[in-house]
Amino acid sequence: MLGSTEKAKVLLGELKALALKTPFEYKDIVEYSKRLLAMGISADEVTKQMTNLGNISAGVGMEKMPQLVLAFGQVRAAGRLTGMELRQFTEAGVPLLETLARQYNVTTGEMQKMISNGTVGFDDVSKAMASMSAEGGKFND
Repeated sequence: MLGSTEKAKVLLGELKALALKTPFEYKDIVEYSKRLLAMGISADEVTKQMTNLGNISAGVGMEKMPQLVLAFGQVRAAGRLTGMELRQFTEAGVPLLETLARQYNVTTGEMQKMISNGTVGFDDVSKAMASMSAEGGKFND
């Protein structure tokens, strides 16, 4: 998938290290990573995004990881957040709307309008997910 044996070795090594410090199985992390790659997440970003999604999943329920990977990948593939993906995150227990509203310093109602207008891009969602997973975030570690 990466077009290079070297890149694949590096990524698989990173994923193996991630599996050792998380409650997820290596085979599952590799599978989720393949899905993210297929949806446009770069090989350089996969481990970081898997860490963020894994931290959030560990907080909302490990069984939600496939749903989170799908929703996150769909946002990446579309380039923006839509109401459908927002619902997927919300149903999984991820407070994405509130996090984005804080990030933009707007109300949740204003944020919903922004999402409906297509102005909330993948980078915004990625930043919000990272903030929830980072030190001080709701799902840190």
